[in-house]
Formats: sequence, structure tokens, C-alpha cells
Amino acid sequence: MNAQVLQRLPLVFGVTVSVVAIAGCGGSGGSAKTASVALKPVESIESMQGMSKREMESMPGMKPTKGPTGMLMAPSDAHGKASLRQDGDKLTGTITVAGLEPNSRHAEHLHGPDGSCEPKKMVSNMAVVLPDLVANSQGEATAKVDFTVHQQVVEPGYFIMVHEEPTPAAERDQIGSAPASPAFMQALSTNPGILCGDVEVSK
Repeated sequence: MNAQVLQRLPLVFGVTVSVVAIAGCGGSGGSAKTASVALKPVESIESMQGMSKREMESMPGMKPTKGPTGMLMAPSDAHGKASLRQDGDKLTGTITVAGLEPNSRHAEHLHGPDGSCEPKKMVSNMAVVLPDLVANSQGEATAKVDFTVHQQVVEPGYFIMVHEEPTPAAERDQIGSAPASPAFMQALSTNPGILCGDVEVSK
């Protein structure tokens, strides 16, 4: 009897070690990243820095201007902020803006990678199509972000651009797309940006 027990011990010990090894090899997900974004007016023309939207619009023939990378920019008195969090493929966050035209609607996108609000780095490729901002009668708007993305976008090199006009009704089914399709980017290419903010990853 003792001999049989001794013969089985190596087998039992081997199974136990295997179970412990399997239990210890569980997948570990990457840590979540959070970021803040300060949304500020896009300066249309260097020589006009410091002028308000009303002052600029009062000038004859004032139109949106094209920046160094080809993106159109228009003056605005609005300002806002955003908070973003990405945990794996899950992107969540909140974007709030004040100072918009009352009851207006504005497309917004997360652009990148390798871009910023610096005029020469405003890359046009849209990494995520964000929900439109819909202003109330006081010109205040909040948009919630809750999307699945398949790339890390809460990173340096990404920025949020708020646009002057809304997403066209025919294109609103693209909200949440990550990245935006070339056709969508073409459809929005004539919609000037009014606010921009770099993604600042929390440490």
C-alpha cells in the first residue's frame, strides 16, 4: 500500500505544479491612460492674434483661412476642456465647451498621430470621429465619448479639433468611427476648425 502511494506522489505533485503554473500565467491587460485637453481658439492669421471673433468678422472679406497643412481655420470666442480615458480598446471621456453661438452644432474629431495644435503640425487625418457638440441657448455644450477603438489614441501626438459647422446629416452615422474613412475626411475638409487642444497624458 505504501509503495503504491509513493508511486503516485510524483504524478500528483506534477499535476499540482501544472495547475499553479497555469493559474499564474493569466493575461495582464495594459494599464489605462488618462489625459486632459485644453480647447482654445485657433489663431487664423498670425498678424491678427489678440483680435476677437467679432473684430475679425467685422473686417471686409473676412473668410476662413488655410493653415500651413491645408486645414481651414476660423476665429472663435469659445473655449473648453476635455478629459479622456483609454483602457485597452475602450475610449471614454467628456468634452465641454462654452462661448459657442447659442443653439449651434459643431463637429469635432480626434486627430493624429504625429500632430498637434501647432499650425505646422495640424494633421488632417481623423483618428476618431467624436460626437457633435450641441450648444444650448447659453452657448454651452457637452459631449460624451464612449467608443471602441483599435489603436492607442490617448497619447502625445493627438489633438481634438472642434469645427465651425456640424457633421452633415448624411454623415452622422460615421460618429464613433476610428479612424475616419477617406470619404468622411473629404466631406469635412471644408469645415473650418475653431478650437484646438493637444492631448496631455496624465503622469
